[in-house]
Amino acid sequence: MVAGGASNKEAAAALFLSPKTIDFHLANVYSKLGLHRRTQLAALAAQRGWLEDRQPLDGIADDTDRAATQRARGN
Repeated sequence: MVAGGASNKEAAAALFLSPKTIDFHLANVYSKLGLHRRTQLAALAAQRGWLEDRQPLDGIADDTDRAATQRARGN
């Protein structure tokens, strides 16, 4: 989600987690991949094709995480 453009807050809401939990796990991901910034993660994900098969959660490519949160909350 984050590599695809979601903010930590959006990813947390879509996954029913705390933004601090997202921060914690992202720090681990960055460390294991030797990265320092979100933009590096996005570039690596694009380079390795991790985003190619990702389907939008609501059928709208640019707003996937907000839509998932709204659906989960019944809005």
